[in-house]
Amino acid sequence: MTPVKAGKPAPEVAKAEAKTEAKPAKPVVAANNGEQDEVLKVVDGWAKAWSNKETNNYLAFYGKDFQTPKGEPRKNWADERRLRIEGKGHITVKVESPKVSIDGNTATVKFRQIYSSDQLTANSRKTLVLAKQDGKWQIKQERAGS
Repeated sequence: MTPVKAGKPAPEVAKAEAKTEAKPAKPVVAANNGEQDEVLKVVDGWAKAWSNKETNNYLAFYGKDFQTPKGEPRKNWADERRLRIEGKGHITVKVESPKVSIDGNTATVKFRQIYSSDQLTANSRKTLVLAKQDGKWQIKQERAGS
C-alpha cells in the first residue's frame, strides 16, 4: 500500500469522488414531487366537490374502471351516491395527513378523513388508489379503515 500525504486523497478515491460529483441530481425526485402535488390536488378537489354537494363533479373524479365497494354496477353505485349526497343538509369532508406513494401510473393516498353532515360525524382512515388515465388522475379504488 502506498503512503498518502495528509490532505490529499489517494488517486482511486479522487477518481471515485469525481465520478460521484459529476452525476446530475435525480430529476425523478422532482417529477415525483410534481406528481404527488398533482395527486393531492385531485384528492382535495374530490373532497371539495363532495363538501359542496357538486355531485356530477364529485362522480367525475372516479375513473371508468372504478371498483365499486360492493362489486355493484357503476351506475347503481353512482345513483346511490347521488341520493346520499344530495339528500344531506350540509356536508364537510376534510382530508388530513395525506401520504402519497406513486408507482408508475398508480398512486395510493392514505389519509384521515373527517366527515360531517347534519346526520353523521365520522373520523376514519381512508385509502384512495388512483390511476393516471388520459393524462389525468382518477380514483380506481376506495377503501375505508385502511
